[in-house]
Amino acid sequence: MNEPECVPTVSFSSETYVAAESAGSVEVCVILNIPYSFVLEFTVNARDIGSATAGVDFVGGKWKTNILPGSTDRCINITILNDNIALEENENFAVEIAMASVPSITSTAEIIITDSNVAIVELEETLYRVTEAGGSVQVCVRVGSPCSCGCPIASAFVVSLYTNDDDADSVTDYSAVTATLSFPPCSTLQCVTIAITDDSNTEPDESFSLIWRDHLVLTAGSR
Repeated sequence: MNEPECVPTVSFSSETYVAAESAGSVEVCVILNIPYSFVLEFTVNARDIGSATAGVDFVGGKWKTNILPGSTDRCINITILNDNIALEENENFAVEIAMASVPSITSTAEIIITDSNVAIVELEETLYRVTEAGGSVQVCVRVGSPCSCGCPIASAFVVSLYTNDDDADSVTDYSAVTATLSFPPCSTLQCVTIAITDDSNTEPDESFSLIWRDHLVLTAGSR
């Protein structure tokens, strides 16, 4: 008499999958611990149990598929959406195995989406003109991202800005500035005022440069 065939257990190949926002998709695999002589049908559900939102960060839904006799795995691709928002924290959602007749070891796995978008830092104008008698010039720095949404920057951001002499002199022509511009989340524009000195001399146009560096401000709880 033939012994009854052992029923395999079903699980995800990993408890956690990681995909960059720009990757376009993430491959999720369901595996058996042993081959089986029958077709095993199951459904994979992708749901926004976590910080990611279906329809914004990924395509949610249900995928009905199977593992054929003699095989031990089946993989599907879940679409990842790029929202083009810069400096987001990692986001996550869940995938689940739904089966009626076969036990499941790991019925849920986590998908982590990492941010692919960098902040774009630029001066609001590429050239500022001011007369010596003008007294000052206001320079504005704009921070953005490829997103055209209302909040293109998801995390606090800092830009360090300082002046540098060209043929203008920071002692006789203008007041040197070293400034730290803090951009709260969703803020895109910060300005600094630079004092201009009227030396009463007849002279050609003079210039100085603005140099900056930028970095993300990490807050407690950031991943």
